[in-house]
Amino acid sequence: MKGSQLIEAKLSSEDWLHTLETQQKLAPMIDKIVQKMDFSGSAKTITTWLDSNAGDIVKSSIFQVLGLCLIFYILFFFLRDRKVALASIVSLAPLSQVEMAGLFSRIGDTIYATVYGTFAIASVQGFLGELKFWRLDLPAPLLWGLVMGLLAVVPMLGAFVIWAPAALFLAVEGDFGSALILTLWGMFVVGTIDNLFCPILVGNRLRLHTVLTFLSVVGGLLIFGAAGLILGPITLVVTIALLEIWVSRNAV
Repeated sequence: MKGSQLIEAKLSSEDWLHTLETQQKLAPMIDKIVQKMDFSGSAKTITTWLDSNAGDIVKSSIFQVLGLCLIFYILFFFLRDRKVALASIVSLAPLSQVEMAGLFSRIGDTIYATVYGTFAIASVQGFLGELKFWRLDLPAPLLWGLVMGLLAVVPMLGAFVIWAPAALFLAVEGDFGSALILTLWGMFVVGTIDNLFCPILVGNRLRLHTVLTFLSVVGGLLIFGAAGLILGPITLVVTIALLEIWVSRNAV
């Protein structure tokens, strides 16, 4: 039997529902979900989508794994031979050693500020999510706050992977007020904190205007993908540093 057909058979049989219904705490919620959802139709939709997109999913997964292996392979040699690589760049670049030292210093500050800003903001997002979970009396707020902080570091994911299902859970339980509060908190506080503080934290170390830093991060993400979080600011800083060197040389 194909994997998609097996999934459809398991969902349609609803054996897993009977297993969940044996849990006294989950039984009321499961009953409400069953009354509002068509699991048989949903199973057919899911399996149809899997059948039509399985090839693309497998191909994308393989490329992602190969890309990750390639990154670590190249990173090993960059770290091992970094002194030789830097010396080669210095010897080939049409800049003096002092200018290259300043350029490398700016790049180092950029990487440090970007990584520091990312983890600092993720910690704040995790704390804010934990705070709201605690105020709404949701289970294990400390654990879920930690998970939200970790997910906030991952591009294309974020804290919403945790608070959105929690808000849905509250709505299914009939606590629509708490669900609305959690949704608004997640969207307008947790979700926007990175847009407010990332340019500030990164910009202070880079000595750049907040708008320029924000545009470099957004532009980097659009062009380079997840790596653009670091490559975007690096590209901007290197461009500015080279322009400053060119201006200083022409001014002499």
